[in-house]
Amino acid sequence: MKNKFALIIEQINTQLGGIAGKTILDVGTMNGRLPALLADSGAIVTAIDIKPLPQDAPNQDKFTFIQIPFEYFNISEEKKHYDVAIAENVLPFLADKKYSMQKFLEIADAQVFNVWGHNHVWAKSRLTYSPEQIEQLKSQILETHDILSFDEKEYDTPTISNPNELSHWHEYTFVVKRK
Repeated sequence: MKNKFALIIEQINTQLGGIAGKTILDVGTMNGRLPALLADSGAIVTAIDIKPLPQDAPNQDKFTFIQIPFEYFNISEEKKHYDVAIAENVLPFLADKKYSMQKFLEIADAQVFNVWGHNHVWAKSRLTYSPEQIEQLKSQILETHDILSFDEKEYDTPTISNPNELSHWHEYTFVVKRK
């Protein structure tokens, strides 16, 4: 089974015409591994996160890092346009999911991202999507973008309050491109 980063790279290569030469924004980069891999593949990468990069983050000299919450990231101040924006396990944690999704869809020509269904262990319920809300999200996306791929996975994971109790939840992964 491929790891998440390998899947993202494969999605960009197969569905968005490759990585080399593309400008990519990684929202919520965490440890800096994904932007380093993308830069190694020839992308020009900007990575943002609310927290600083770890001291041992790989190849920090190969990408630009900006410590800022996504809600405050102003693309017009950066005077950049991105070919691809990536948000892996980020959007569910943002306070206003409608505004955050709208901003994320406007920030680049194409997006690779995931959101979570109800009962996810980490995310609060207001930041997750019911099946009906996923259909509404798809309709919203289709107003301005083509959905190149949509994948739904189901999981059963231990709850935080009781590791012996399982929580059933869904992960929805999208690859979309502006029309």
